Amino acid sequence: MINIQKPINRLVLFLIMATLTMAQSNKDAANQFYNDKNWEEAARSYSEITKEEPENSQAWYRLGSSYFNLTKYKEALPAFETANEKGFFPFFVRYQIATTYSLMNENENAMTWLGKAVEAGYSNVSQIESDANFDKLRNNPKFAELLEGVKKNATPCEYDDNYRKFDFWIGEWEVYNYQNPDGPQQGTNIITKINGGCALYESWTSSAGNVGSSVNYYNPATKKWRQLWTATGGYIVDISGNFEDGAMRLVGDLISNDGSKTDFRGTWTPLEDGNVRQFFETSNDGGNTWVPWFDGLYVKKN
Repeated sequence: MINIQKPINRLVLFLIMATLTMAQSNKDAANQFYNDKNWEEAARSYSEITKEEPENSQAWYRLGSSYFNLTKYKEALPAFETANEKGFFPFFVRYQIATTYSLMNENENAMTWLGKAVEAGYSNVSQIESDANFDKLRNNPKFAELLEGVKKNATPCEYDDNYRKFDFWIGEWEVYNYQNPDGPQQGTNIITKINGGCALYESWTSSAGNVGSSVNYYNPATKKWRQLWTATGGYIVDISGNFEDGAMRLVGDLISNDGSKTDFRGTWTPLEDGNVRQFFETSNDGGNTWVPWFDGLYVKKN
């Protein structure tokens, strides 16, 4: 008996490989047309690909983009909407749909899809602020709300009250002894907001020329503020806590460069005149008693 199974299997495998090769070749050609901005050929190619691969979200998006660049907005919309349904970068596609509707002078639909883009996490503030395609929408109060939503997506910490509890410390300060404010200046300190409002950075210079710095941030997992400080003296401060009873109160360790630890706590109190008291204490008996380590009055420059 002649075994014809192997030749048939090889033929099937050959046909499958040939089909896959052709499909990849079509994609390569489409991508090249797209990169070359040959929008007519790109639209034709991606139209074929979406018929063969209806779940290919990128192909649907690029089909819409090709039509969009040909100013065929009515053809672009269903392609973009399908790409959105298939999950292709929702915030990006929805922004593109809003742009398309805006160019078609369908302002309400444009505003609706901008809202959907914001809901999906769209956060490119500079793009939406400079996009001339939305100029006719800018006087609409809802557009201002959506722009605020974009800014919130871009810098969420700025809009979270937990991250704003230490803002009273921000500024350029001259530091004096709180107990003797008319005495010599102890140093200067500059506290700035960094990382989109997610942290504060401290840059200290003492009157003797010693320097130190700290990063201060709110940890949403622990729901506490934390300060990590290092200085030229080789010691480290690692303390955490919260704003309570009118002051930021952080507790933890003062770590010497030999690795030994001392209980340490810091209290920052905003004063009625706009100044700030920074009071540091240490304990050598497990927190039963505390002794002053530094008591500073922060006076804002100018």
